[in-house]
Amino acid sequence: MTSGYSAARQIYETVCRFLHCSLIRLEFNHEQAGYYPELDAVELYGVEAKEKVGHVNRALGFQTERTVKLLKQLSLTDYSPSEEASGDFGYFGLLPDELIQYIVSFLDLLSLSKAAQTCSLLFRHCYDPSLYSQLDLQPYWNTVDDCTLEAFQSRCTRLERFSLSWTGGCGHLTAPVFVSFIKTCGFNVTCLRLACCQFIQKESIDAIAATCSTLKELDLQSCTLSADGLSGLSKLSTLTSLNLYRTQVTVSVMQSIARANPGLLHLNLGACNKIAAFDDVMETIGENCKDLHSVDLWRARSFTSLGLILLAENCPNLVELDLGWINALHSGSRCFITLFENCKNLQKIFLTAIRSVNEKDMEAIANNCPNMQQVDILGTSKVSPSSVTKIAMSCKSLCLFDVSFCSQLTSEVVDDLQHQFPHVSFKRSFST
Repeated sequence: MTSGYSAARQIYETVCRFLHCSLIRLEFNHEQAGYYPELDAVELYGVEAKEKVGHVNRALGFQTERTVKLLKQLSLTDYSPSEEASGDFGYFGLLPDELIQYIVSFLDLLSLSKAAQTCSLLFRHCYDPSLYSQLDLQPYWNTVDDCTLEAFQSRCTRLERFSLSWTGGCGHLTAPVFVSFIKTCGFNVTCLRLACCQFIQKESIDAIAATCSTLKELDLQSCTLSADGLSGLSKLSTLTSLNLYRTQVTVSVMQSIARANPGLLHLNLGACNKIAAFDDVMETIGENCKDLHSVDLWRARSFTSLGLILLAENCPNLVELDLGWINALHSGSRCFITLFENCKNLQKIFLTAIRSVNEKDMEAIANNCPNMQQVDILGTSKVSPSSVTKIAMSCKSLCLFDVSFCSQLTSEVVDDLQHQFPHVSFKRSFST
C-alpha cells in the first residue's frame, strides 16, 4: 500500500482436499514483488484425521513420496555386463557421446534420476560428474538425508557450487556424513550454502576450512553451532561473501576471520547478538577489508556512531548498507553525514527505525550519492517533504523510497511525490 487506508487483501488457496500430514511448509516466491509483501497471517482450515496414518510417505503426500523414492534410487548399480555389451539402446545408441551428454545437461535433478533408470547408457551419462558441478538440494529440504548425500558423493568430484540450506532437520543429516562428503567432493567448491543447517558442527567447519581452499561464498545464517565451532573459519583466506546472520559469532572470532580474508566484499552480521563490541569488529574490518561492497548490520545492538564512522572512513566502496533498528546510532554525532560524504557509491541505504535521522542527513544523500537507488527511513519524524523531494531530484537512479510511519509525510504528500516522480515507488504502510 503506497498511501491512505486500504482493505487487506485476502487470498484463498486450496492446498489439497485430502491430505494426511503432520508438516506443511509454505514457500512464497518474492521475485516479482516490488517490496516487502507484508504478509500478516496464514490460516489453515482442516479436520482431524479419523484414522492414524502409519506410513511416513503417505503422511508427506504423493509428490514427496515420489521425490523420496527418486532420491534414494540415485545410486543404481544393478546393470549386467550383457546389457552393456548388447548396445541395444535404440536411437540413443546411434548418437555420439558428446550429443547425448549435451541433451541430458538440460535435465533437472529428478529428471536425471528418472532417465538414469531406463538403461545403462543413460545411467552412465546421467551420472557424469560434469552434470553435478552445481548441486542444489534446498528444494528437497524435507527428503534429503544421509543416504542421499552418500549417493551423490561418487559423482560430485567436480562440484563447485553446493546448497544444503534448510536440510537435515530432525537428525536426517548428520555431521559425520557431511564431513565425509566435503572431504571427498569439496576441493573445487567456491560456493557453499548451509543456511539453517542444524547438523553443522565444529568438525563440519574444520572440514570446510581444511578442504575448500578456493571457497569464496559461504552462507551459515541461522546455524546454531558455538563461537568455538565458527573459529575454524579463520583458516579460510579466499572468502568474498560471508553470511553469519543470527549466528553465535563473537568479537574475537569475527576479527580473526576479517584479518584472514582481506578480499571480503559482502558481509552479513545481522542479529549477531553475541558480538558485544561491534565497534571493535568494525575497526578490524576497516583495517583489513577495505573493498567491502555490502554490509548487513540489522539489529546490531552494540554498534554505535563511532563504529559507523570507522566503517565509512575505511571502506569508501560501500554500495549497500543495512543499519535497520540500531538504537545506538545518533544523527547528532554526524555519523550519517560522514557515511554519505565518504561512501559516494552507495546505492542502497536502510535507516529503518532510526528515529534521529533528520533533514541534514537527507541533504547529505542528495549532495553526495548520485547513484542512490533505494532509501528506507521508516519511522522518522524529522524528515520533511522538501528533503525527500531533493533526493528524488538529485538521485536519477532512485527507484524505491520507504517513508512508512514518517509523520511529516502524510498521504497527500506521498501522493504528490508519486505524481512528481513516477519512476520512484514511494512506500507508505501507515496513514495519520
